[in-house]
Amino acid sequence: MSVQVGSQGLRSEGLYDRIMAERHRRMVDSAARRLARELNTYGCPAPRTELARRAGVDHWSKATLDEAVAAGDRSGLLRALPMGWVAPAEPLGAASGRRLLGVHPRPTRLRGRKPR
Repeated sequence: MSVQVGSQGLRSEGLYDRIMAERHRRMVDSAARRLARELNTYGCPAPRTELARRAGVDHWSKATLDEAVAAGDRSGLLRALPMGWVAPAEPLGAASGRRLLGVHPRPTRLRGRKPR
């Protein structure tokens, strides 16, 4: 899809707004996955501000961080708790959380040998 730009900018302001809204939505979804990945590393609840610092999104506004937590909660990657805390959606070591984050489970056989 090509967007024609003239001296007035984009032909349609509605198109520009849709592009920017989609970009923002993707950025929030990406941050939700980063927050969930960071939570699953430790396996325990954490305050939003500390989690944002560890995940590298501490430069965001509070509203954008809240959007990322809400997006992660909606998609089942994490759970928003009271008092500004966030918890992993699955307990530490749960297989379904690994699949959501793209982490592959350990193989059952090691190079053709039977496991002990």
